[in-house]
This record gives sequence, C-alpha cells and structure tokens, in this order.
Amino acid sequence: MTNSKKIAFYLRVSTKNQDTKEGSIISQEQRLTDWLMFHNKISDDNLEKQKYDDFAVYKDVESGKSTENRPGYNRMITDIQMKRIHGIACTSISRLNRNLKEFYSLLELSELHQIDVISLKENFDTSTAIGRALLKFMLVFYELEREQTAERGSDNRYERAKRGLWITSTIIGYDNDAQNPGHPTIIPVEAEIVKKIFKLYINSGSISQERKLLKKEGIQTPARKLTGANKGQPKDFADETIRRILQNKAYLGIVQYQKGNMGKTDLPLGKAYEEFDGVWKPIIENDVFEKANQILVSNSSIKGNVIASKKKTYELSGIIACGNCSKSTMRTTSGTSGTGKQYHYYKCVDCSTQISASRLEQAVVNTLNELGGDEKILVFNEETYVWDLVSEFDFRWSYFGSSITQDDKLLLSVGNQFNPYVPYTEIAAIIDLDTGEITMIDSVNFNGLYPAQFCADNGICYKAGGFNVNNGFDLNTVEAYEDSTWIPYEPMPIDCANPLVAEMSDGRYFVTCDNRLDNGANLIFSWNSEPEIDWHETFFNGENYEVQISASDIDEDSIAVRLWFQGGPTEWSELQPSGTTFEFIADHAWGLLMTQVHDQWYNDGIHNSISDFEVIAELALDDIHHPSEFYLSQNYPNPFNPITRIDYYLLKYGLAELNIYNLSGGLVTTLVYERQSGHQSVMWQVEDYPSGHYLYRLLFDGHVVEEKKMVVVK
Repeated sequence: MTNSKKIAFYLRVSTKNQDTKEGSIISQEQRLTDWLMFHNKISDDNLEKQKYDDFAVYKDVESGKSTENRPGYNRMITDIQMKRIHGIACTSISRLNRNLKEFYSLLELSELHQIDVISLKENFDTSTAIGRALLKFMLVFYELEREQTAERGSDNRYERAKRGLWITSTIIGYDNDAQNPGHPTIIPVEAEIVKKIFKLYINSGSISQERKLLKKEGIQTPARKLTGANKGQPKDFADETIRRILQNKAYLGIVQYQKGNMGKTDLPLGKAYEEFDGVWKPIIENDVFEKANQILVSNSSIKGNVIASKKKTYELSGIIACGNCSKSTMRTTSGTSGTGKQYHYYKCVDCSTQISASRLEQAVVNTLNELGGDEKILVFNEETYVWDLVSEFDFRWSYFGSSITQDDKLLLSVGNQFNPYVPYTEIAAIIDLDTGEITMIDSVNFNGLYPAQFCADNGICYKAGGFNVNNGFDLNTVEAYEDSTWIPYEPMPIDCANPLVAEMSDGRYFVTCDNRLDNGANLIFSWNSEPEIDWHETFFNGENYEVQISASDIDEDSIAVRLWFQGGPTEWSELQPSGTTFEFIADHAWGLLMTQVHDQWYNDGIHNSISDFEVIAELALDDIHHPSEFYLSQNYPNPFNPITRIDYYLLKYGLAELNIYNLSGGLVTTLVYERQSGHQSVMWQVEDYPSGHYLYRLLFDGHVVEEKKMVVVK
C-alpha cells in the first residue's frame, strides 16, 4: 500500500456569476494546478518541501466571510481531521479567512496535523520555518493596520461632525455643494415636499394614509440619486421613506452622530450618540418636528392613531331630544380616563342627563336592523362586553377571512355568495367601523376558501394558502392587499389548506396548514422592510482604500454590509445593529467598487432582506482614487508558461519603457516603448525563451520607476 499525499485546493467566490466556465473560480483552480506542477518539480531538489501525489478541490459559492456558512471549507476541515488531506493551497489568504481568530484556529489545526498552508498571492509556505513565522507576523500587522485605519476614519468623521459639517449622504431637500463640501444647500422644490410630508402626517397621524395621499397627488421621490436602493428614478413614497423623513433631525439643521447608538449608555466620546448644530439651514421648524415625532411615539405606544382617535362623529347630533325633561337640545361631550381611553356622551343642556354615545347610537342601529335579515357585521364592544352591530350586506355570503387594517377598517375577503346561478362568486369588502360604510373591492386572483389572513405594520394585508374551489386542490399563493386591490405577492413552498396564523414574538407570522399532500406544514412569513445604505466615504491613503459605509434598517433588524470589487473579491461584515458605520480596507489599486446591505433574515430567504448593489467608487475612472505615484504590479500568473500579464500605472504623460532582462543584466526583449499615461497592461509570451528567472523593469522618460522578478517554468 503506497503512502500517497494529497493537497486541498480551496476555492471561494462570493457570487454565482463567478462560478462559470470562464469565471473566477475556474481561474483559481487553474492557478493552483499550475503551481502544484511547479512545486512538485522543485521538490525533487528541496528536502524541506513536501511533494503531493494528488489534489482535492473544495469550493464555496455565495458564502460570507465567516466559516460557519461554508460547507466546502467545513468539509475540508473534516477531511484534515480524518487525515485524508496533507496540505492546503489557496490563491490568496483572503479566500481562506479574513478573521484573525478563525485563521489562528486553522493554523493550530494545521500544526496539530502537520498540514502545510500555502498562499500564492502572499507567497508564503508554512512547510518552512520562515514561512510559518512570516505568516504570523503578517496576520498581526494586517489586524493592526485594519484597526488603526478604522480609528483614523472614525476620528475624521467625529471631528467633521463636531464642526457641524454634513457627514451623511444626500437626502431629499438638500444637495451637496461641490464648492463648499459639508455645507449642503436647500433645493426649494424638494423642501416644499418635505414640509408637506410633515403637515400631512400631523393632520392625519397615519403614515399609510399619507402615502396614499402623496400618490394621489402624483408626488414622488426626486429624479436624482439619493441613498440605499434609490436609483435616481422617481417613484412613489414608501412608508419607510416617510418615517425616515419625519425622524431625521437634519431637517432641523442638526448633525446626528452615531445615530445607531442612540439610547446606549457608558460609551466613550466618538462612539456615543451626540448632536451638534449643523452649518446648513433647516427646512422644518422645531415645533413642527416635535409635534410630528410626538404623534409617532404616541401611535407606537397605543398601537393605533392618536389623531384619528380624537375624532368622533356623533351620528345622532341635532336629531334627538332628552327623554328626561323633553328638551330637544342635546350637546355632545367627551372625557378621557387615566389610561388615556376616550369616552363620548350626549348630554342635556338643561337637566344634565348624560348617556353613552356608543350605547345610544348602537341601540338605534339595532332597532333599524330588526327590519332586515341580511348578512350582518358584528364587533365586540370592550366597554359593554356585548357584540355591536356595525353594518350589514344586502346579500348572504360565507367562507371569508378577516382582519383589521392599520386604518381601523375591517377587511373581509375570499367569500362566496349564496347564489344558485353564480356559485362561489368571489367577493371582498372594506367596512368602516365608525360609519358602517361598505366598500366592495376586487377580490383575489384565485378562487379559494379558508385563507390565513393578517395585516402587518407596514399597512399591507396578506393572505396565504386556502382551498381552490373549482379544481379541488390546495393553494400555495400569497397575496397582498394594497392600494385597494389584491396582487400576487410571493409563492408558498407547498400547497396549504385550511391555514391558521399567529404573530410571533419577533414580529413575523407563523402559519400552520392542514396540508393534505404533505401531512401538515408550518411556514413563516414576514413583511420585512429592505435595509438601506445611508452614506459612504472612500479615501485613498497612498497604499490602499479606506472605506466607511453606514447602513440602517427601518425594522431595526441587525444588518451586515458587503464590499465588492467587480470581478474581484468580496468582504462581508459581521451582523451589527441598525445604524452602524462599517469600516473596510480595500487593497485593490483600481476597479469598480460596490456595496450592498442585508438584514438578519437574509440566510432565511425572507424577501426584502438584501438591497441592490450600489456603486460607491469608480476607481478606474475617477482621478481622485488613482494611485498617487508610479506603480508596477507583480506579473500574473507567476511562475508562468506560456503567457503572463504585467500591469503598471503612469502618473503623467511621458515615454514609457518596459524591458525584460536575464539575471546577468542582458536585455532579453522590450515589451513597451511609447508615450503613455494612466493604467496600462501588457502580455508577454515565452514560447521562444528558456525556463529560468527574469527581471522586468519600468522606465519613465529614461528614469527607472521600479523593477521586479518573475519565473518561467517549462
């Protein structure tokens, strides 16, 4: 039996787009295969290096930076523990791990099982003593550099905030002043929209009602790029957008620093939430802002609408007389209990006889309804502990689901009318509980009975599952009621008959089904709001890019931010509270730099849990983000055969010369000799050149810029 040695090739990409025939993951495997051939060739003459007889590929696609969600990585660790693998090779240390603690755990495992770890980019090899020492030094300094950069960026933002400068991305109503950074200017047209949003909310007390009014008047978001998922295309205001505007103190001319830490105590300066007077002009007056936010807080406390609750329609006013003294003048009055609950009365102006408005009005309704025998709407009265008749239909129906919307109106749906000529006619209706008014609406897009129905805090009602009357099978459809119509929302994973629904402690809804095909099923639904990128900043420090990204979630879910170079590596942060500012170090010299944010439900497949990509820097096009000096990259691949690529950057226009030399200093060939500037790239084919070490040298206007080594292997 032979004692063969096998090395693991670990490959990782962040998106499915990179796992294609010509994608990054194939390139990684090819580079590692070429390296192994070269490694085994030189191992014959180097007793310190382990020769490998075979390799096994472990790969992860669309995995975060944490090893917990990487099946390929974890399978590789298991094979190491079972002594199936005798080495690990990767194209870059970042493919394995960027977390210092987890990387040290891998190193401890490799030392325990005498496993070599090789990275092509960082050019270290733990099979040698110097390689192991070099790696540990590199990891320590990587961590130190990351922390120092984060501190510098945070300190810079804090100092800007203390000076009252604008530190967030653009919002509705303001525009950046290119001539005076940090001093935004008011856009009059947008400022009027912001004022209208505050006014409508103070008058209605309902964000969802305000959203509908804005849509009815054709008022949309501005036609320019703002934050988060906003692409610069005008669109109807969402509930979350309106809420953010109402709570944003920037409209008062105030800088809110570390907004995500609001309410937290015992935090040092620079980390704690603070407010500073801004240098820009406010759009909203203090009393208007305070009034709107008092309504927000009160609505949240009572889980209702304090404005609507103050309005009472006395339906019998002016048409009733006092039964005690026969006087016809009855005035209306109201009172509030110690718990804030309001009570309404009719009171005689002469003898002060008083009677509950709701009881008297209901008694009149009950008397009138004795004349009819149609379908009735009953609501349980918490004051009298009896069922009150609110309204009735002029036909009979059955099999409906019901719920209370945010506007305190009853939504009935998925019923069928008792009509021998039109069986199972779909009907739906909205009933105003204050007036008894019935509004018929379009019903669902499927003909079904017995759905689970509920209304979420975003003002949208949902219903899931049911039983298809015409075809006799269970349904897997979820529909949402919004803007007076039912629309398909998202499919359920299975057919679901006779579902029931209950709200869970985390705010999502638990749906259980009497499933006839799969013997029952439990499903989780959520109205999850999409997280947004609030602002971002990118600095070039002469060596790499310092990136700060602030993100938040209207549901206050925990969030994580992704930093991605198009065609390059991806880095995910850990989950942090909404409002956190995330800090990254990007070591790429140029490229299209993008970001996106997801919330805590992303791995559960919940909808609206991840934002679209947002470009935060076009590093190849914007001169601000170009390298600050001449630059010559290491050729790739290296070692190579038969072709390699060399990139370089020229700070200004001039005569560029790129030459290849042997180790004796003899000129082998000239790859470039022309006037150029900016980023450049050149390929070198070596069919006619022998194996060995070569030098390549970049000159500009006759002066040497930089020189590097490369290896040809045949």
